[in-house]
Amino acid sequence: MRACVFTVGDAAYALDVRAVREVAILEELTRVPLAPRHVLGAANLRGEVVAVVDPGTLLGAEDRPRGRKLRALVVATEAGDAALVVDEVIGLDTIEDLSAIPVALDGTTSEWTIGRERRDGRPVTVLDARAVVAALRPGAGSDQ
Repeated sequence: MRACVFTVGDAAYALDVRAVREVAILEELTRVPLAPRHVLGAANLRGEVVAVVDPGTLLGAEDRPRGRKLRALVVATEAGDAALVVDEVIGLDTIEDLSAIPVALDGTTSEWTIGRERRDGRPVTVLDARAVVAALRPGAGSDQ
């Protein structure tokens, strides 16, 4: 799989490049009342309104302070489009040896991940773009 590798906090993630439409800088964000915690709001991207998502929060990381401008990967799937806020885009890479993510102590794995690969001694979690976008629908996610 050809993947776009990026960081959110200290963690490295990847998305299949077929789902990544572009890297964008979002300067204005409109908050959405009653949205799940991982939905930061909505943004106007050249006339198209897209949901802005914090993938770190979606995956259980702590909330982090954010500046005025947000760097985001805009993903397009059959479930819809969304802008995933990232800290740094590392680049494109080939994922060849994808392994299952170990089951957590409570017996669950993240429904938004495909697997994990080690790159330069650190894990890179491959996200399922369709599942992340689908988590934006009403009733999806666990913290509404």
